[in-house]
Amino acid sequence: MKMTTPVKLINGVGPKTVEYLKSQRITTVEALIKRGASVLEVAPGFSPGRAANVMNAANNLFNGTPVEKTEKPLSKVKAEKSGKKDKKNKKKDKDKKSKNKKGKKGKKGKKGKKGKKKNKKNKN
Repeated sequence: MKMTTPVKLINGVGPKTVEYLKSQRITTVEALIKRGASVLEVAPGFSPGRAANVMNAANNLFNGTPVEKTEKPLSKVKAEKSGKKDKKNKKKDKDKKSKNKKGKKGKKGKKGKKGKKKNKKNKN
């Protein structure tokens, strides 16, 4: 890679991290590698493990090693493997269940049966 590869090209670095790194006067992959993981470890939203993953991605990018970008955020991939659902999916499932219950009660009520019988009596 060039000596001016922007940090936004690193897998795991989003707009907020780019802004944080700019505040630390780090705008290139090379500058981040030179400063080390300690800069990322204190960044908002970063744990030491995430900082290490981003540094590995930065080194791979710098060395020209192909890195496969994941389509899903790591948190969702972990949740799928563990069988857990994120909050949005839990809420969607809950809403679907409540809609199904309401729909069944409305279709099979006693009033509906009586109404049909009255209509038959009126026709005769």
